[in-house]
Amino acid sequence: MAWNVKLKEGFFRTVDCELTLKGDVLTLIPRQKKRHPSLKLKFQDIDNVSLNRKNQPYPELEVRTLDRVLVAQLTDTANEEMLILEFNAAFQSRFVVL
Repeated sequence: MAWNVKLKEGFFRTVDCELTLKGDVLTLIPRQKKRHPSLKLKFQDIDNVSLNRKNQPYPELEVRTLDRVLVAQLTDTANEEMLILEFNAAFQSRFVVL
């Protein structure tokens, strides 16, 4: 399944992306491919993932690796429960919902 997200890039900039989990890879594919490259992270390189649902108009997903932190907002909350189920299955104890 794919989810539409806004990947935060700096203070007031976001990039519209499609987030997918396939095999053992998390992929972020920008909608405007000219300006931003796709990003692929192997599950083994991801330290933890959190989904913050508190006090947010849209849930915020945070993906932490050894050298970076990616923050993205879900733009469509209709498939939020499916995201929780899939991320929980993929990351198990490394995934938390706040």
